[in-house]
Amino acid sequence: MSEGSKLNYWGYLTWNSQSTCFGFGFNLFGMMEDHDSCPVCFENFIMPKLLPCKHTFCLRCLKDYCDQQKTVSNKLTATDKDSNNAMDKSVIICPLCRNVCTIPKKGFQDLFTNYFVQISKPSKICEICVQENISTYCTTCFKYKCNVCFRQYDHRKKTSGKTEVTEDDRPNPRLPFHLMFIDGIRTEYICELTKTFQLDVPPNEKGKRWIYSVVASKKGGAYVLPQTVPFVLKFGSNTDLLGKIRTPDPCTCIIELKNGDLLGIFRRSRLILRYVCGGWSHFATTLDYFPYGLAELSDSKIVVCGPSALPSGDIKEDEIYGIVRMYSESGDALGEIEKKDKENSFLSPSLAVSNKRSKTFAISDQKRLCVTIYHENGDELTTYNGGTSMFNLPMNLFGLQPQGIFQPIEMCCSQAGNFFVSCTDGTLHVLDQYGKVMGVALTNCPDGFGTLTDVAVDIDGNIWCSNSDFGTIKLFRHFIGKGLDRIKSDNTTTPVLNGHRWR
Repeated sequence: MSEGSKLNYWGYLTWNSQSTCFGFGFNLFGMMEDHDSCPVCFENFIMPKLLPCKHTFCLRCLKDYCDQQKTVSNKLTATDKDSNNAMDKSVIICPLCRNVCTIPKKGFQDLFTNYFVQISKPSKICEICVQENISTYCTTCFKYKCNVCFRQYDHRKKTSGKTEVTEDDRPNPRLPFHLMFIDGIRTEYICELTKTFQLDVPPNEKGKRWIYSVVASKKGGAYVLPQTVPFVLKFGSNTDLLGKIRTPDPCTCIIELKNGDLLGIFRRSRLILRYVCGGWSHFATTLDYFPYGLAELSDSKIVVCGPSALPSGDIKEDEIYGIVRMYSESGDALGEIEKKDKENSFLSPSLAVSNKRSKTFAISDQKRLCVTIYHENGDELTTYNGGTSMFNLPMNLFGLQPQGIFQPIEMCCSQAGNFFVSCTDGTLHVLDQYGKVMGVALTNCPDGFGTLTDVAVDIDGNIWCSNSDFGTIKLFRHFIGKGLDRIKSDNTTTPVLNGHRWR
């Protein structure tokens, strides 16, 4: 086992802090890994798959090797009709140990993915099929596509044949109609897609490659929490996979503390665990509510929010209430925010983001459809509902469901202290440190920043957005107008809406 790697008390290989990635050691099945290259192609692994004999190969190498085996078997069968050289198509002979291994019914892609080996840098993938590498950029629909998808669509007849476009060639996206009535909205925050890659994780029972969360790292890049594998994945700003941390249970939210430790939410177990010195340890147990979001304040205290229960047959929705609780640095409960006005009380607080510069934090309530900004002392500063209260009605004048409802999905805070809120309309709302709307970030991608989007802004100004339908992550950069991460607020005083101190 390499120096700097060790087994923690959970029994899993720990993070190698010396090299920012796993060293050689035991994998999930207890097998000793002593190489980071495929034994067939001798290159870094691309989609490494683990055979039942515990040897790892690239997915493409396994397919090619299996095809070669079948070709040789067919030739031997053709020359000697009396022999039994015909090879069973449901098995493969391991290239290393020569053991016979069973191939899953759906093919090699259903084999376990070995996350304990070095993986090659993810490449840009087609935005249509989300499988093949991109080969061109369509100047009509403004999407990166592979050759197959580019030829299959009629819009190819309208293109001029250019495969590269400049900023002047790309159209400026228009502000959605329902956002034109918000005071302070500015449309110069336009971003372009720079990178797209897909996580190599198995789909869930619904066929989705769900991503729980994407969180920026203080050292650059971001942490990604996929649903179907028990790992925290660390990616660099260039989308290289730098390392993986094994988790004892599915981790749904994580933050990086000022001292470099990680704090993770394990919602199913109602636990908050701290990752330090290569192992997970207990921070807090939330028996009276389900933790959804957490944030670290400027004084190292921790804010955690979530609903008291999950909707079920035994519990009615009107019986569920929200909790926003503060914890000490060591995990002791210190108090909660108590709203005297029941009409504005928390229903389903699911996101928490802090701004250490202004000593404020934001709580998103997905049932109230709003984002509320608080001072660290518990004072409520302002509530932002997307400026679309005139549209937030059950029915419009024509009896149709309105499309302009503000539905916050995820939040983050940039290095400059601005809050970013991703919404179902494919836009990013930019708020200053006290919750005043500064503008809306738009993009020329047809689906905006994506659906079901997690959002994070890293220290290099890259905007990370995930799409849980395909397990894809997009990176954006602004290219028109002022830099999103350099926008400064004009507010110099702290407004106070209601005084709700911690109790």
